[in-house]
Amino acid sequence: GEHALWLELWISCAKSLNHWDSLMEYARATENWEVACDCMWRLQDWDGLKAALSNTKAAVEDSPHQVIIKGYLALQQGDVA
Repeated sequence: GEHALWLELWISCAKSLNHWDSLMEYARATENWEVACDCMWRLQDWDGLKAALSNTKAAVEDSPHQVIIKGYLALQQGDVA
């Protein structure tokens, strides 16, 4: 309902304002792995991102955005042939 709308707007505003640390705290507290992966990518936490993507609880749908994040992680780790 209304709470979900406010939360969605807050997340959107925090992303626009580059408040990735605050979003990361929220993502960890709520186990919102999609937001957490986005934050780790923006904060360049490559080890945390790799752990989150390999975590079965963090199995998020492979949206185009998630595929891009996985690509950046592969580039960062040199896993590209």
